[in-house]
Amino acid sequence: MAISVILAKQTQKQQQNDATACLSCKMKSNYLLSALCLSCLILFGCQSAPTEVADTIWHNGEILTMEGDSPEWAEAVAVKDAKIIAAGSWSEVKRYKSKQTVVNDLQGKTMMPGLVDSHSHLAVMALLWRSVNLAPPPVGDVTNMQELLNKIRNEINSTQPKVLFASQYDELLLEEKRHPTRAELDAISTDIPIILLHTTVHMGVANSKALEMVGMLKAGAQDPPGGKFGRDASGQLNGIFEEQAVFSFVPILPIPKGPDAIQVLQEILEYYMSNGFTTAQEGHAQKGNYLLLKKAADEGLLPIDVVAYLKWREFGDLNKEYDLQVGKYVNRLKVGGVKITQDGSPQIKTAYLSQPFHICPPHVGCSGYSIMPYDEFSKYIKAFHENNVQTIVHCNGDSAIGMMIRAVREAELNKGKRDLRFSIVHAQTIRQDQLDAVKELNLYPTFFPSHTYYWGDWHRESVLGEERAKQISPLKSALDRGIIFGIHTDAPVIPLNQFDAIQRSVLRQTRSGFVLGEKERIDVYTGLKASTIWGAYMYHEENKKGSIRPGKLADLIILDKNPLKVPIAELKDILVLETIKEGKTVYRRK
Repeated sequence: MAISVILAKQTQKQQQNDATACLSCKMKSNYLLSALCLSCLILFGCQSAPTEVADTIWHNGEILTMEGDSPEWAEAVAVKDAKIIAAGSWSEVKRYKSKQTVVNDLQGKTMMPGLVDSHSHLAVMALLWRSVNLAPPPVGDVTNMQELLNKIRNEINSTQPKVLFASQYDELLLEEKRHPTRAELDAISTDIPIILLHTTVHMGVANSKALEMVGMLKAGAQDPPGGKFGRDASGQLNGIFEEQAVFSFVPILPIPKGPDAIQVLQEILEYYMSNGFTTAQEGHAQKGNYLLLKKAADEGLLPIDVVAYLKWREFGDLNKEYDLQVGKYVNRLKVGGVKITQDGSPQIKTAYLSQPFHICPPHVGCSGYSIMPYDEFSKYIKAFHENNVQTIVHCNGDSAIGMMIRAVREAELNKGKRDLRFSIVHAQTIRQDQLDAVKELNLYPTFFPSHTYYWGDWHRESVLGEERAKQISPLKSALDRGIIFGIHTDAPVIPLNQFDAIQRSVLRQTRSGFVLGEKERIDVYTGLKASTIWGAYMYHEENKKGSIRPGKLADLIILDKNPLKVPIAELKDILVLETIKEGKTVYRRK
Protein backbone atom coordinates (compact mmCIF):
# COMPACT_ATOMS: atom_id res chain seq x y z
CA MET A 1 0.00 0.00 0.00
CA ALA A 2 1.41 3.41 -0.93
CA ILE A 3 2.45 5.60 2.00
CA SER A 4 0.19 8.42 0.82
CA VAL A 5 -2.75 6.00 1.00
CA ILE A 6 -1.86 5.10 4.59
CA LEU A 7 -1.77 8.77 5.57
CA ALA A 8 -4.91 9.47 3.55
CA LYS A 9 -6.88 6.85 5.48
CA GLN A 10 -5.80 8.43 8.75
CA THR A 11 -6.97 11.88 7.61
CA GLN A 12 -10.13 10.75 5.76
CA LYS A 13 -12.47 11.56 8.64
CA GLN A 14 -11.04 15.07 8.98
CA GLN A 15 -11.36 15.64 5.23
CA GLN A 16 -14.98 14.47 5.29
CA ASN A 17 -15.74 16.91 8.08
CA ASP A 18 -14.15 19.70 6.07
CA ALA A 19 -16.10 18.72 2.96
CA THR A 20 -19.50 18.70 4.67
CA ALA A 21 -18.88 22.25 5.88
CA CYS A 22 -19.03 23.39 2.23
CA LEU A 23 -17.95 26.91 3.10
CA SER A 24 -18.13 28.28 -0.43
CA CYS A 25 -21.93 27.75 -0.60
CA LYS A 26 -22.67 28.96 2.97
CA MET A 27 -24.67 25.86 3.95
CA LYS A 28 -22.84 24.74 7.07
CA SER A 29 -25.96 24.51 9.22
CA ASN A 30 -27.61 21.57 7.48
CA TYR A 31 -25.82 18.30 6.81
CA LEU A 32 -28.11 17.34 3.90
CA LEU A 33 -27.76 20.74 2.29
CA SER A 34 -24.00 20.56 2.83
CA ALA A 35 -23.88 17.22 1.03
CA LEU A 36 -25.95 18.66 -1.82
CA CYS A 37 -23.67 21.67 -1.93
CA LEU A 38 -20.63 19.39 -2.17
CA SER A 39 -22.27 17.62 -5.11
CA CYS A 40 -22.99 21.01 -6.66
CA LEU A 41 -19.34 21.94 -6.32
CA ILE A 42 -18.16 18.69 -7.88
CA LEU A 43 -20.68 18.66 -10.74
CA PHE A 44 -21.16 22.32 -11.54
CA GLY A 45 -18.25 24.17 -9.95
CA CYS A 46 -20.21 26.51 -7.67
CA GLN A 47 -18.38 29.85 -7.60
CA SER A 48 -20.22 31.63 -4.78
CA ALA A 49 -18.02 33.88 -2.65
CA PRO A 50 -16.38 32.06 0.30
CA THR A 51 -17.59 32.88 3.80
CA GLU A 52 -13.95 33.25 4.91
CA VAL A 53 -11.65 36.08 3.94
CA ALA A 54 -7.90 35.45 3.94
CA ASP A 55 -5.54 37.37 6.17
CA THR A 56 -2.72 36.60 3.75
CA ILE A 57 -2.29 35.17 0.27
CA TRP A 58 0.94 34.06 -1.39
CA HIS A 59 1.05 33.62 -5.16
CA ASN A 60 3.15 33.90 -8.31
CA GLY A 61 5.68 31.25 -7.37
CA GLU A 62 6.23 27.50 -7.41
CA ILE A 63 4.25 26.17 -4.45
CA LEU A 64 5.08 22.55 -3.63
CA THR A 65 2.23 21.12 -1.55
CA MET A 66 3.88 17.80 -0.49
CA GLU A 67 0.51 16.10 -0.96
CA GLY A 68 0.57 12.74 -2.75
CA ASP A 69 3.27 10.28 -3.83
CA SER A 70 4.48 12.58 -6.61
CA PRO A 71 4.97 16.36 -6.66
CA GLU A 72 1.80 18.46 -6.68
CA TRP A 73 1.86 22.21 -7.20
CA ALA A 74 -0.42 25.13 -6.35
CA GLU A 75 -0.43 28.63 -7.80
CA ALA A 76 -1.53 30.32 -4.58
CA VAL A 77 -2.13 29.74 -0.87
CA ALA A 78 -4.57 31.60 1.38
CA VAL A 79 -4.23 31.78 5.17
CA LYS A 80 -6.57 32.90 7.92
CA ASP A 81 -6.06 32.70 11.68
CA ALA A 82 -2.88 30.62 11.43
CA LYS A 83 -4.40 27.99 9.12
CA ILE A 84 -4.47 27.35 5.40
CA ILE A 85 -7.98 27.94 4.03
CA ALA A 86 -7.26 27.47 0.32
CA ALA A 87 -4.52 26.14 -1.95
CA GLY A 88 -4.84 25.77 -5.69
CA SER A 89 -5.12 27.89 -8.81
CA TRP A 90 -4.95 31.65 -8.59
CA SER A 91 -8.53 31.93 -9.83
CA GLU A 92 -9.71 29.69 -6.97
CA VAL A 93 -7.64 31.29 -4.23
CA LYS A 94 -8.17 34.94 -5.15
CA ARG A 95 -11.87 34.55 -4.25
CA TYR A 96 -10.70 34.63 -0.61
CA LYS A 97 -9.16 38.07 -1.09
CA SER A 98 -10.62 41.29 0.30
CA LYS A 99 -9.35 44.82 0.69
CA GLN A 100 -7.84 43.82 4.03
CA THR A 101 -5.99 40.77 2.68
CA VAL A 102 -2.21 41.08 2.44
CA VAL A 103 -1.16 39.66 -0.94
CA ASN A 104 2.48 38.55 -1.18
CA ASP A 105 4.17 38.09 -4.55
CA LEU A 106 6.62 35.18 -4.45
CA GLN A 107 8.30 36.54 -7.61
CA GLY A 108 8.91 33.04 -8.92
CA LYS A 109 10.46 31.72 -5.71
CA THR A 110 9.58 28.30 -4.30
CA MET A 111 7.25 27.84 -1.33
CA MET A 112 6.80 24.54 0.52
CA PRO A 113 5.76 23.34 3.98
CA GLY A 114 8.05 24.15 6.88
CA LEU A 115 10.58 21.46 7.75
CA VAL A 116 9.78 19.10 10.62
CA ASP A 117 12.82 17.92 12.55
CA SER A 118 12.80 14.19 13.30
CA HIS A 119 15.93 14.29 15.45
CA SER A 120 18.35 16.91 16.71
CA HIS A 121 19.36 18.48 20.00
CA LEU A 122 18.14 22.07 20.13
CA ALA A 123 18.67 22.62 23.85
CA VAL A 124 21.84 20.53 24.10
CA MET A 125 23.20 22.83 21.41
CA ALA A 126 23.05 25.65 23.98
CA LEU A 127 25.78 23.83 25.87
CA LEU A 128 28.08 23.88 22.82
CA TRP A 129 27.02 27.20 21.31
CA ARG A 130 29.94 29.22 22.69
CA SER A 131 32.47 26.43 23.07
CA VAL A 132 35.76 26.49 21.17
CA ASN A 133 35.10 24.91 17.77
CA LEU A 134 37.59 22.16 16.90
CA ALA A 135 35.69 20.79 13.88
CA PRO A 136 37.59 19.67 10.77
CA PRO A 137 36.67 20.85 7.25
CA PRO A 138 34.12 21.37 5.80
CA VAL A 139 32.55 22.41 9.11
CA GLY A 140 35.65 23.95 10.73
CA ASP A 141 39.35 24.50 10.03
CA VAL A 142 41.27 22.08 12.29
CA THR A 143 43.26 19.58 10.22
CA ASN A 144 46.00 18.29 12.57
CA MET A 145 46.88 17.85 16.23
CA GLN A 146 49.10 20.91 16.45
CA GLU A 147 46.32 23.16 15.16
CA LEU A 148 43.93 21.63 17.68
CA LEU A 149 46.29 22.13 20.63
CA ASN A 150 47.22 25.65 19.52
CA LYS A 151 43.55 26.62 19.38
CA ILE A 152 43.07 25.49 22.99
CA ARG A 153 46.27 27.18 24.17
CA ASN A 154 45.37 30.46 22.47
CA GLU A 155 41.89 30.44 24.01
CA ILE A 156 43.30 29.90 27.50
CA ASN A 157 45.95 32.60 27.07
CA SER A 158 43.46 35.13 25.74
CA THR A 159 40.44 34.55 27.99
CA GLN A 160 41.72 32.71 31.11
CA PRO A 161 38.45 30.74 31.45
CA LYS A 162 37.48 28.94 34.65
CA VAL A 163 36.87 25.86 32.49
CA LEU A 164 38.10 25.42 28.92
CA PHE A 165 35.37 23.63 26.99
CA ALA A 166 35.85 22.77 23.31
CA SER A 167 33.76 20.61 21.02
CA GLN A 168 33.42 18.86 17.67
CA TYR A 169 36.92 17.46 17.33
CA ASP A 170 37.14 14.35 15.15
CA GLU A 171 40.30 12.29 15.37
CA LEU A 172 39.38 10.38 12.21
CA LEU A 173 39.80 13.57 10.16
CA LEU A 174 43.03 14.76 11.77
CA GLU A 175 46.27 14.02 9.94
CA GLU A 176 47.48 11.95 12.90
CA LYS A 177 44.24 9.89 13.11
CA ARG A 178 44.29 9.88 16.92
CA HIS A 179 42.73 11.56 19.93
CA PRO A 180 44.52 14.24 21.97
CA THR A 181 45.97 12.79 25.16
CA ARG A 182 45.63 13.71 28.81
CA ALA A 183 49.37 14.49 28.83
CA GLU A 184 49.08 16.89 25.87
CA LEU A 185 46.26 18.75 27.59
CA ASP A 186 48.20 18.83 30.88
CA ALA A 187 51.08 20.44 29.00
CA ILE A 188 48.73 23.34 28.22
CA SER A 189 47.36 23.68 31.75
CA THR A 190 47.17 21.71 34.98
CA ASP A 191 45.27 24.49 36.77
CA ILE A 192 42.38 25.06 34.37
CA PRO A 193 40.15 22.05 33.64
CA ILE A 194 40.15 21.24 29.92
CA ILE A 195 37.31 19.20 28.44
CA LEU A 196 37.15 18.37 24.73
CA LEU A 197 33.91 16.85 23.42
CA HIS A 198 33.99 14.65 20.34
CA THR A 199 31.83 15.55 17.34
CA THR A 200 29.59 12.54 18.09
CA VAL A 201 28.94 13.86 21.62
CA HIS A 202 29.46 10.24 22.68
CA MET A 203 33.05 10.65 23.88
CA GLY A 204 35.80 13.13 24.62
CA VAL A 205 39.10 13.73 26.39
CA ALA A 206 39.98 15.65 29.56
CA ASN A 207 43.09 16.85 31.36
CA SER A 208 44.04 15.87 34.89
CA LYS A 209 42.35 18.86 36.51
CA ALA A 210 39.01 18.00 34.91
CA LEU A 211 39.35 14.32 35.87
CA GLU A 212 40.13 15.38 39.44
CA MET A 213 37.05 17.61 39.57
CA VAL A 214 34.71 14.74 38.59
CA GLY A 215 36.27 12.43 41.16
CA MET A 216 38.02 10.07 38.78
CA LEU A 217 41.49 10.49 40.34
CA LYS A 218 40.33 9.20 43.71
CA ALA A 219 41.47 5.73 44.72
CA GLY A 220 38.92 3.12 43.66
CA ALA A 221 37.00 5.38 41.28
CA GLN A 222 34.75 3.28 39.03
CA ASP A 223 33.28 3.72 35.58
CA PRO A 224 29.63 4.81 35.60
CA PRO A 225 26.97 2.35 34.36
CA GLY A 226 26.91 2.38 30.56
CA GLY A 227 30.11 4.44 30.30
CA LYS A 228 33.87 4.05 30.33
CA PHE A 229 37.00 6.03 31.17
CA GLY A 230 39.99 5.03 29.05
CA ARG A 231 43.14 3.65 30.61
CA ASP A 232 46.64 3.01 29.33
CA ALA A 233 48.55 -0.27 29.56
CA SER A 234 49.51 0.45 33.16
CA GLY A 235 45.91 1.09 34.18
CA GLN A 236 46.26 4.87 34.45
CA LEU A 237 43.53 7.14 33.06
CA ASN A 238 44.51 8.42 29.62
CA GLY A 239 41.88 11.18 29.56
CA ILE A 240 39.43 9.48 27.19
CA PHE A 241 35.80 9.13 28.32
CA GLU A 242 32.85 7.69 26.41
CA GLU A 243 29.09 7.11 26.43
CA GLN A 244 27.45 7.66 29.85
CA ALA A 245 30.79 8.84 31.26
CA VAL A 246 30.23 12.03 29.23
CA PHE A 247 27.57 13.10 31.73
CA SER A 248 30.11 13.04 34.57
CA PHE A 249 31.43 16.38 33.28
CA VAL A 250 28.11 18.20 32.92
CA PRO A 251 28.23 19.69 36.48
CA ILE A 252 31.51 21.49 35.77
CA LEU A 253 30.82 22.71 32.23
CA PRO A 254 30.41 26.46 31.64
CA ILE A 255 26.68 26.21 30.95
CA PRO A 256 24.92 29.53 30.21
CA LYS A 257 22.52 30.51 32.99
CA GLY A 258 19.68 32.97 33.53
CA PRO A 259 19.17 35.67 30.88
CA ASP A 260 22.35 34.54 29.12
CA ALA A 261 20.89 31.06 28.63
CA ILE A 262 17.71 32.53 27.16
CA GLN A 263 19.79 34.70 24.81
CA VAL A 264 21.75 31.65 23.63
CA LEU A 265 18.52 29.70 23.12
CA GLN A 266 17.06 32.53 21.05
CA GLU A 267 20.18 32.52 18.85
CA ILE A 268 19.78 28.77 18.36
CA LEU A 269 16.11 29.12 17.49
CA GLU A 270 17.09 31.71 14.88
CA TYR A 271 19.55 29.13 13.50
CA TYR A 272 16.74 26.56 13.19
CA MET A 273 14.41 29.04 11.51
CA SER A 274 17.14 30.15 9.11
CA ASN A 275 17.33 26.51 8.05
CA GLY A 276 13.58 26.28 7.46
CA PHE A 277 12.40 24.41 10.56
CA THR A 278 8.98 25.23 11.93
CA THR A 279 9.07 22.23 14.28
CA ALA A 280 12.32 21.39 16.10
CA GLN A 281 13.36 18.64 18.49
CA GLU A 282 15.35 18.32 21.65
CA GLY A 283 16.18 14.67 21.44
CA HIS A 284 17.71 14.09 24.88
CA ALA A 285 16.49 16.60 27.45
CA GLN A 286 17.87 16.42 30.96
CA LYS A 287 16.37 18.48 33.76
CA GLY A 288 18.53 21.55 33.11
CA ASN A 289 17.83 21.96 29.42
CA TYR A 290 14.17 20.95 29.83
CA LEU A 291 13.75 23.76 32.37
CA LEU A 292 15.46 26.16 29.95
CA LEU A 293 12.93 25.24 27.27
CA LYS A 294 10.06 25.46 29.77
CA LYS A 295 11.15 28.91 30.91
CA ALA A 296 11.32 30.12 27.30
CA ALA A 297 7.88 28.65 26.62
CA ASP A 298 6.37 30.15 29.78
CA GLU A 299 7.68 33.57 28.72
CA GLY A 300 6.28 33.19 25.19
CA LEU A 301 9.74 33.10 23.61
CA LEU A 302 9.38 30.05 21.36
CA PRO A 303 8.62 31.26 17.81
CA ILE A 304 8.39 27.69 16.49
CA ASP A 305 7.19 24.39 17.94
CA VAL A 306 9.70 22.40 19.98
CA VAL A 307 9.21 18.74 20.90
CA ALA A 308 11.33 17.52 23.82
CA TYR A 309 12.10 13.90 24.70
CA LEU A 310 13.26 13.58 28.30
CA LYS A 311 16.12 11.35 29.41
CA TRP A 312 14.59 8.05 30.46
CA ARG A 313 16.19 7.96 33.89
CA GLU A 314 14.89 11.44 34.75
CA PHE A 315 11.38 11.23 33.30
CA GLY A 316 9.65 9.90 36.42
CA ASP A 317 11.05 12.56 38.77
CA LEU A 318 10.36 15.35 36.28
CA ASN A 319 6.80 14.13 35.81
CA LYS A 320 6.18 14.10 39.56
CA GLU A 321 7.66 17.57 39.99
CA TYR A 322 6.15 19.32 36.97
CA ASP A 323 3.07 17.23 36.07
CA LEU A 324 4.17 16.93 32.47
CA GLN A 325 1.40 17.14 29.88
CA VAL A 326 2.93 14.53 27.61
CA GLY A 327 1.85 14.87 24.00
CA LYS A 328 0.36 18.36 24.34
CA TYR A 329 1.81 21.72 23.31
CA VAL A 330 1.96 24.36 26.02
CA ASN A 331 3.14 27.68 24.59
CA ARG A 332 4.76 25.83 21.65
CA LEU A 333 6.63 23.32 23.85
CA LYS A 334 5.55 19.68 23.85
CA VAL A 335 7.00 16.84 25.88
CA GLY A 336 6.82 14.16 23.22
CA GLY A 337 7.91 11.38 25.55
CA VAL A 338 11.24 9.87 26.58
CA LYS A 339 14.62 9.19 25.01
CA ILE A 340 16.66 6.06 25.77
CA THR A 341 20.26 5.74 24.66
CA GLN A 342 20.93 2.03 24.18
CA ASP A 343 24.30 2.03 22.40
CA GLY A 344 26.95 4.31 20.98
CA SER A 345 28.28 5.45 17.61
CA PRO A 346 29.60 3.31 14.78
CA GLN A 347 32.45 5.65 13.87
CA ILE A 348 33.95 5.43 17.37
CA LYS A 349 33.09 1.73 17.51
CA THR A 350 30.73 1.81 20.47
CA ALA A 351 27.63 0.83 18.47
CA TYR A 352 26.36 -2.59 19.57
CA LEU A 353 26.69 -5.01 16.64
CA SER A 354 25.82 -8.65 16.10
CA GLN A 355 28.96 -9.17 14.02
CA PRO A 356 32.45 -7.88 14.87
CA PHE A 357 33.77 -4.58 13.60
CA HIS A 358 35.84 -4.91 10.43
CA ILE A 359 38.92 -3.93 12.44
CA CYS A 360 38.46 -4.56 16.15
CA PRO A 361 39.14 -1.67 18.52
CA PRO A 362 41.28 -2.52 21.56
CA HIS A 363 39.23 -0.59 24.13
CA VAL A 364 35.61 -1.79 23.71
CA GLY A 365 35.80 -5.29 22.31
CA CYS A 366 34.94 -6.43 18.82
CA SER A 367 31.20 -5.75 18.76
CA GLY A 368 30.63 -2.68 20.92
CA TYR A 369 28.23 -2.78 23.86
CA SER A 370 24.76 -1.84 25.04
CA ILE A 371 24.17 0.88 27.59
CA MET A 372 21.80 -1.35 29.59
CA PRO A 373 21.39 -5.12 29.75
CA TYR A 374 18.23 -6.39 28.09
CA ASP A 375 16.23 -7.03 31.27
CA GLU A 376 16.67 -3.44 32.46
CA PHE A 377 16.05 -1.99 29.00
CA SER A 378 12.88 -4.01 28.43
CA LYS A 379 11.43 -2.90 31.77
CA TYR A 380 11.64 0.70 30.62
CA ILE A 381 10.11 -0.10 27.23
CA LYS A 382 7.23 -2.04 28.80
CA ALA A 383 6.56 0.68 31.39
CA PHE A 384 6.48 3.49 28.85
CA HIS A 385 4.38 1.41 26.47
CA GLU A 386 1.89 0.59 29.23
CA ASN A 387 1.59 4.29 30.13
CA ASN A 388 1.25 5.44 26.50
CA VAL A 389 4.49 7.43 26.57
CA GLN A 390 6.15 7.63 23.17
CA THR A 391 9.73 6.43 23.40
CA ILE A 392 12.59 7.14 21.03
CA VAL A 393 15.64 4.90 21.33
CA HIS A 394 19.14 5.64 20.13
CA CYS A 395 20.15 2.43 18.34
CA ASN A 396 23.01 2.42 15.84
CA GLY A 397 24.02 -1.22 15.97
CA ASP A 398 21.83 -4.06 14.80
CA SER A 399 22.09 -5.79 18.18
CA ALA A 400 20.73 -2.69 19.93
CA ILE A 401 17.98 -2.49 17.29
CA GLY A 402 17.21 -6.15 17.91
CA MET A 403 16.83 -5.47 21.62
CA MET A 404 14.33 -2.70 20.86
CA ILE A 405 12.30 -4.83 18.45
CA ARG A 406 12.16 -7.68 20.96
CA ALA A 407 11.13 -5.39 23.84
CA VAL A 408 8.39 -3.64 21.85
CA ARG A 409 7.03 -6.99 20.64
CA GLU A 410 6.92 -8.31 24.20
CA ALA A 411 5.20 -5.11 25.38
CA GLU A 412 2.54 -5.52 22.70
CA LEU A 413 2.00 -9.17 23.59
CA ASN A 414 1.46 -8.06 27.18
CA LYS A 415 -0.71 -4.97 26.65
CA GLY A 416 -1.80 -5.09 23.02
CA LYS A 417 -0.99 -2.93 20.00
CA ARG A 418 -1.00 0.83 20.44
CA ASP A 419 -0.29 3.58 17.93
CA LEU A 420 2.65 5.02 19.89
CA ARG A 421 5.13 5.22 16.99
CA PHE A 422 8.17 4.31 19.05
CA SER A 423 11.18 5.59 17.14
CA ILE A 424 14.52 3.98 16.29
CA VAL A 425 16.95 6.89 16.23
CA HIS A 426 19.75 6.59 13.62
CA ALA A 427 19.17 2.88 12.80
CA GLN A 428 22.51 2.89 11.00
CA THR A 429 23.07 -0.85 10.66
CA ILE A 430 19.46 -2.04 10.65
CA ARG A 431 19.14 -5.33 8.74
CA GLN A 432 16.57 -6.26 6.10
CA ASP A 433 14.79 -8.69 8.44
CA GLN A 434 14.64 -5.96 11.06
CA LEU A 435 12.99 -3.62 8.56
CA ASP A 436 10.25 -6.24 8.22
CA ALA A 437 9.77 -6.09 12.00
CA VAL A 438 9.70 -2.27 11.88
CA LYS A 439 6.82 -2.48 9.41
CA GLU A 440 5.00 -5.09 11.50
CA LEU A 441 5.29 -3.10 14.74
CA ASN A 442 4.70 0.34 13.19
CA LEU A 443 8.03 1.62 14.49
CA TYR A 444 9.36 4.89 13.15
CA PRO A 445 13.01 4.89 12.05
CA THR A 446 14.66 8.26 11.67
CA PHE A 447 17.87 7.80 9.71
CA PHE A 448 21.18 9.70 9.73
CA PRO A 449 22.12 9.36 6.03
CA SER A 450 24.87 11.99 6.12
CA HIS A 451 27.08 9.27 7.61
CA THR A 452 27.66 8.14 4.03
CA TYR A 453 29.53 11.40 3.38
CA TYR A 454 31.09 12.33 6.71
CA TRP A 455 32.29 8.87 7.80
CA GLY A 456 31.48 6.59 4.87
CA ASP A 457 35.11 5.93 3.93
CA TRP A 458 35.92 5.08 7.55
CA HIS A 459 32.96 2.70 7.70
CA ARG A 460 34.24 0.91 4.57
CA GLU A 461 37.85 0.73 5.69
CA SER A 462 37.57 0.04 9.41
CA VAL A 463 34.13 -0.04 11.01
CA LEU A 464 32.00 -2.38 8.88
CA GLY A 465 33.88 -3.32 5.75
CA GLU A 466 32.54 -2.47 2.31
CA GLU A 467 29.58 -4.86 2.07
CA ARG A 468 28.06 -4.00 5.43
CA ALA A 469 28.86 -0.31 4.97
CA LYS A 470 26.78 -0.26 1.78
CA GLN A 471 23.74 -1.16 3.88
CA ILE A 472 23.90 1.71 6.36
CA SER A 473 20.81 3.94 6.39
CA PRO A 474 18.83 1.66 4.03
CA LEU A 475 16.29 4.28 2.97
CA LYS A 476 15.20 2.65 -0.28
CA SER A 477 14.63 -0.69 1.43
CA ALA A 478 12.44 1.07 4.00
CA LEU A 479 10.57 2.91 1.26
CA ASP A 480 9.94 -0.29 -0.68
CA ARG A 481 8.26 -1.76 2.41
CA GLY A 482 5.95 1.24 2.81
CA ILE A 483 7.69 2.33 6.01
CA ILE A 484 7.23 5.95 6.98
CA PHE A 485 10.61 7.34 8.10
CA GLY A 486 12.50 10.52 8.85
CA ILE A 487 15.98 11.76 8.00
CA HIS A 488 17.92 14.03 10.31
CA THR A 489 21.24 15.78 10.90
CA ASP A 490 21.56 14.99 14.62
CA ALA A 491 22.71 18.61 15.04
CA PRO A 492 25.02 19.66 16.61
CA VAL A 493 26.84 16.50 15.45
CA ILE A 494 26.81 17.99 11.93
CA PRO A 495 25.41 21.35 10.79
CA LEU A 496 21.64 21.77 10.73
CA ASN A 497 21.15 21.74 6.95
CA GLN A 498 18.27 19.49 5.94
CA PHE A 499 18.82 20.01 2.22
CA ASP A 500 22.37 18.75 2.71
CA ALA A 501 20.92 15.66 4.43
CA ILE A 502 18.59 15.11 1.47
CA GLN A 503 21.51 15.48 -0.94
CA ARG A 504 23.47 12.83 0.98
CA SER A 505 20.42 10.53 0.85
CA VAL A 506 20.24 10.86 -2.93
CA LEU A 507 23.95 10.69 -3.79
CA ARG A 508 25.33 8.46 -0.99
CA GLN A 509 28.85 9.59 -1.87
CA THR A 510 31.71 9.46 0.61
CA ARG A 511 34.31 12.19 1.01
CA SER A 512 36.47 10.32 -1.49
CA GLY A 513 33.61 10.20 -4.02
CA PHE A 514 32.85 6.49 -3.59
CA VAL A 515 29.13 5.66 -3.94
CA LEU A 516 28.31 3.78 -0.75
CA GLY A 517 25.20 1.67 -1.34
CA GLU A 518 23.80 2.76 -4.67
CA LYS A 519 20.73 0.52 -4.20
CA GLU A 520 19.73 2.46 -1.09
CA ARG A 521 19.52 5.84 -2.83
CA ILE A 522 16.22 7.69 -2.77
CA ASP A 523 14.92 10.51 -4.95
CA VAL A 524 14.71 14.14 -3.86
CA TYR A 525 10.94 14.14 -3.46
CA THR A 526 11.10 11.21 -1.02
CA GLY A 527 13.77 13.11 0.92
CA LEU A 528 11.43 16.10 1.10
CA LYS A 529 8.58 13.88 2.32
CA ALA A 530 10.85 12.51 5.05
CA SER A 531 11.63 16.10 6.05
CA THR A 532 8.05 17.39 6.15
CA ILE A 533 4.89 15.27 6.40
CA TRP A 534 6.71 12.09 7.49
CA GLY A 535 8.45 14.11 10.19
CA ALA A 536 5.02 15.30 11.31
CA TYR A 537 3.87 11.66 11.40
CA MET A 538 6.46 10.95 14.10
CA TYR A 539 4.68 13.43 16.37
CA HIS A 540 1.14 12.27 15.46
CA GLU A 541 0.76 15.63 13.71
CA GLU A 542 0.32 14.60 10.06
CA ASN A 543 -3.22 16.07 10.16
CA LYS A 544 -1.84 19.46 11.21
CA LYS A 545 1.55 19.87 9.57
CA GLY A 546 3.87 18.78 6.81
CA SER A 547 1.86 19.62 3.68
CA ILE A 548 -0.07 22.52 2.21
CA ARG A 549 -3.75 21.68 2.48
CA PRO A 550 -6.81 23.53 3.78
CA GLY A 551 -7.21 22.97 7.50
CA LYS A 552 -3.51 22.55 8.25
CA LEU A 553 -1.32 25.03 10.08
CA ALA A 554 0.25 27.64 7.83
CA ASP A 555 3.81 26.49 8.53
CA LEU A 556 5.61 27.50 5.34
CA ILE A 557 9.05 28.34 3.97
CA ILE A 558 10.22 30.25 0.92
CA LEU A 559 13.38 29.07 -0.84
CA ASP A 560 15.70 30.76 -3.31
CA LYS A 561 15.67 27.67 -5.57
CA ASN A 562 13.32 24.80 -6.32
CA PRO A 563 14.78 21.63 -4.72
CA LEU A 564 13.18 19.48 -7.44
CA LYS A 565 14.81 21.46 -10.24
CA VAL A 566 18.35 22.29 -9.09
CA PRO A 567 21.24 19.89 -9.85
CA ILE A 568 21.54 17.37 -7.02
CA ALA A 569 25.01 18.63 -6.13
CA GLU A 570 23.51 22.07 -5.41
CA LEU A 571 20.78 20.92 -3.03
CA LYS A 572 22.90 21.68 0.02
CA ASP A 573 23.32 25.29 -1.13
CA ILE A 574 19.59 26.10 -1.18
CA LEU A 575 18.85 29.10 1.02
CA VAL A 576 15.77 29.63 3.14
CA LEU A 577 14.62 33.18 2.42
CA GLU A 578 11.68 33.25 4.81
CA THR A 579 10.16 31.03 7.48
CA ILE A 580 6.47 31.40 8.31
CA LYS A 581 4.96 29.88 11.44
CA GLU A 582 1.16 29.73 11.55
CA GLY A 583 0.88 32.48 8.98
CA LYS A 584 3.35 34.86 10.63
CA THR A 585 6.88 35.48 9.36
CA VAL A 586 9.33 34.49 12.10
CA TYR A 587 12.51 34.66 10.01
CA ARG A 588 13.55 36.62 6.93
CA ARG A 589 17.03 36.38 5.44
CA LYS A 590 18.78 39.73 5.36
